[in-house]
Amino acid sequence: MLFGFGKDSVYLDLGLALKSHAGLGAEPDGFIIDPVKKELYIVEAELSKYDPYKHINDQLTRFINSMDNPHTKNAVVEGLWNKIKGNKSQKEYLEEKIDDEKMNERPLGVTRVANLTVLGSGACFIFFLLNFGLLFVGGSGAAAMGWVAPPLYSIMLSYPSIPISFILSVYAFFLSIAMFSSTSKYVWYASTLLWLMTIAFFSWWGVAPEYCVVWRMGGVYIINYIIIIVGTLLPLACSIGCLIYFQTARVKDYFKIK
Repeated sequence: MLFGFGKDSVYLDLGLALKSHAGLGAEPDGFIIDPVKKELYIVEAELSKYDPYKHINDQLTRFINSMDNPHTKNAVVEGLWNKIKGNKSQKEYLEEKIDDEKMNERPLGVTRVANLTVLGSGACFIFFLLNFGLLFVGGSGAAAMGWVAPPLYSIMLSYPSIPISFILSVYAFFLSIAMFSSTSKYVWYASTLLWLMTIAFFSWWGVAPEYCVVWRMGGVYIINYIIIIVGTLLPLACSIGCLIYFQTARVKDYFKIK
């Protein structure tokens, strides 16, 4: 029992810098978790010789302001989770005290990634429809010259971005459903594979030979190419961010990745 914090409290000796939105902060001596009351305390030990206004009050103000920063909150959660995982007895104790349903609750970040995956599926499908439609109504390349739309196998060979975008769209749609409904490790593996494929696809699409030709033609085509490049940056950045997030300990634990 920790005096003043309840019999169920656990002290975690974790040095973690807490920073506010302005970048100011301080590093407390540790944290106390009360799993029953579901409360978290920041612990700071001070000597009596320190000035209560110039030093102690300043420290408290920094702690309070830093916890208004969502990045700091995420860092604290991640740090505490890793600390608990490294201590088997503490982990078992907290799992016993905390409702199993709460321990297995889906992280907010996973929900956001699942929502982004749904949006990404829709974006890939729109990309597929636009590119496929250009073959019939006229557009860049052969379609602009009035060529008849080639057979399906020829499309797959000559315009690989069309079938790839369709496959990514279907894959992402069903994967997003799995993220909402399952904690299986295979969902984590499938998600990681999706982000890697998406990163590879949009990286290639931005420097694809047919678009480089558009760049060399100059004039108004340069604007089109710039739009194409910018259009790759958003899904590329989202994919990289999701891939990095899915490598964190909290997400791996949720999907039972050892």
